[in-house]
Amino acid sequence: MRQTEFSIRPKAQTGVDSKTPPRHETTKSTDFNRLPDEANVSVKDASFLTGLGVSTIWSKSKSGHFPQPKRFGSRTFWKMGDIRHWLNTAGC
Repeated sequence: MRQTEFSIRPKAQTGVDSKTPPRHETTKSTDFNRLPDEANVSVKDASFLTGLGVSTIWSKSKSGHFPQPKRFGSRTFWKMGDIRHWLNTAGC
């Protein structure tokens, strides 16, 4: 019986031209500055923005030391404004 390998992250896929970045590539930090406060940010992006590990974000969120996530079906996001506020106050 052959084992099937599963991956949580999608494989890098580019568009028709080589200028299109892979779909799972993290957005540059300068692009985050242009996001509105209402923008939804994934846990990986929140980790990138704060410099915290993904598991640390979950643990701080559960203990009340990081903004609470919003759930949309099976997906979880944080509001960009909440992360900005956390970074500018108690977060650093």
